Amino acid sequence: MCYPPAPMLLQLRATRQNERDPLGMARTLRVLHGSLCRRPLKLLFAAIEGKTALYLQSSPHVGERVRKQLYGEYPDVELVDIDPADLALPPGHRMVMRSLSLWPDIFPLPNFQQQANSERKFSDPLPAILEALHDDALWSNVELSIVPARHVSLHWRRWVILTLSCPTYRNQPERARRFAKAAVGPWWMRPWALLTGLAVRLRERGVAERELATSARRDGEDEDDLTMATAKVGSFLFEVTLRVSVAAPIGSEALTKAKLDEVTAALKAAAQPRLARFHIGRRSFLLGEGELASLFHPPMATMAAAHVTVSESRQPEPPDGLPAAGDDTVPLGEVLYRGRRQLVALARIDAGRHHHCIGRTGMGKSVYLQNQLRSRIHAGDGVMLLEPHGDLYEATLRSVPRRRFDDVLAFDPTAAHPVAYNPLDCPDPQQRERLAAGVMAAFESLFALDHGATPRLLNIVRYGILLVLDV
Repeated sequence: MCYPPAPMLLQLRATRQNERDPLGMARTLRVLHGSLCRRPLKLLFAAIEGKTALYLQSSPHVGERVRKQLYGEYPDVELVDIDPADLALPPGHRMVMRSLSLWPDIFPLPNFQQQANSERKFSDPLPAILEALHDDALWSNVELSIVPARHVSLHWRRWVILTLSCPTYRNQPERARRFAKAAVGPWWMRPWALLTGLAVRLRERGVAERELATSARRDGEDEDDLTMATAKVGSFLFEVTLRVSVAAPIGSEALTKAKLDEVTAALKAAAQPRLARFHIGRRSFLLGEGELASLFHPPMATMAAAHVTVSESRQPEPPDGLPAAGDDTVPLGEVLYRGRRQLVALARIDAGRHHHCIGRTGMGKSVYLQNQLRSRIHAGDGVMLLEPHGDLYEATLRSVPRRRFDDVLAFDPTAAHPVAYNPLDCPDPQQRERLAAGVMAAFESLFALDHGATPRLLNIVRYGILLVLDV
């Protein structure tokens, strides 16, 4: 028996410098429209343990296509594989779900495509949705499950729009509104819409075809509602199921209902009540790629929502020209770039030159140095480590292989019986001036001495060191 592969769950993270608008997400959805084949792609907004994030869940085949497309559209985006169990319901919690449906769905939601040529700036609904989801005590999410729309749904909506373009409905807005709601409403309302629409079409045959033609071009705010609906039906349409879920500790029903109402209100604010609005119901509805991208897209730099999981830094591509790992190289580490890990190494001759390792606390400087020391020790090279804290020193000692135990010289001044060290031991008379200069440099650094403030003291100390060296 063949079982379907386990779903792939990806967490979508963007850096705080992401300037790409939802257009990249819209292009990604266009590419995926022909490859989903009625297999759902889930777009998730989830708030867990006080952090909100965006997720995509699909089959592994579709997930890899999503990863490639988003990496191509958004350089500042990171897609992290997540265990689906991380989104499982916590023990002792009870989940309450609410389904929403857009009605009538022939009219579009406000989206960035409509406002691309407008002077008004795109009003991003994503921050409001994420802020509504966020709660330190509750577990909540919004799930958009999408599949390509069926041809019968597309043809039916095109027929509805063409019927609405008849003069009877153009001159009677209230009657047109009732017809539109019935035509794309529950199944028991559609026979009446069909009969009414056929009667109008037969009475005004040919008029609608001359007044309106279906197109897939983008439209601005200055065009009428029917033209906007025509543009939507001519785009890449998806059949969408929208569900809001909230989980709270058992006995917190009031908190659960309040959070459901808050998230529902944020979603309703993303619609145009004059044309279409979200209603509580389990019916699926249609959205174009522009509408979906306006709702679900990587957070932009201008987004003010807090508690959103972001990528702290960009993932640079591995530099070209670095040698492959081998016997004549020293590994630096692994570069994680767009879901792929690649070993980065330095040629042994380059690793012997000076280099400077810079980074904030916790960025891995000590681990990097420890890996360098371990690789050189295992390769049989000689190394020297001067470390004031002791953590790296102890970790390096533990990594020494047994075959090199006799090569180790460990000097720990904090030990109970440290190795004796005399910095003034210099049997070579020609090196005493150099040794004295080195000791003086150490004193000047430790006690902030200089020739302008303490010239006599420096001379006395220098001559005293030379005297001790001559004894």
